[in-house]
Amino acid sequence: IVIQSPENYTVQLAIKALQRQYFVDYGLAMSGSFLATIPLLILFIFVGRKMVAGVMDGAFKG
Repeated sequence: IVIQSPENYTVQLAIKALQRQYFVDYGLAMSGSFLATIPLLILFIFVGRKMVAGVMDGAFKG
């Protein structure tokens, strides 16, 4: 699949697009990576206990 429009880029492609050809601004790349992980962290905070409880309920037999 070839994505030609920047509006349809995935997170990984968008972070790669922030880099230049011969120069990598690591601060910009790391801040983009951090911003991409914030929604996952928020989701895990709210759903984490229920997810672990469901795994533990399924692990016990009897």
